[in-house]
Amino acid sequence: MKNLLFLALLFIAAGAAQAQTDQFTVYVEGLTCPICSGGLETKFKAVKGIAQVKADFKTGKMTFTMPPRYKMQMSEIQERVAKAGYAAKGILVRRSDGKTEKWGELKSIAPPVTGPGS
Repeated sequence: MKNLLFLALLFIAAGAAQAQTDQFTVYVEGLTCPICSGGLETKFKAVKGIAQVKADFKTGKMTFTMPPRYKMQMSEIQERVAKAGYAAKGILVRRSDGKTEKWGELKSIAPPVTGPGS
């Protein structure tokens, strides 16, 4: 019984910790390979407070979380993506207070098709 109570409290604490972060989804144009995605992830991982960074070149989506005390703004995200050599085409932010912010086109961006016939 104590183990079940402990597990329940652990899940509640994990959910509360997740709720205390702002969640970002950035739609990035120009990610054409795993190396591109990795480079963009590295640039964002270097920013204090950013966690759980994942960039996917197949969808053009990058996601990350950040505590709200850092107050990351969309313009800063756009600048950081541009400095990495890419273009942010859309941003969706789910703030820890339940508010949602949107900018630009919120759709996946597939990499250009290369090879025979393209």
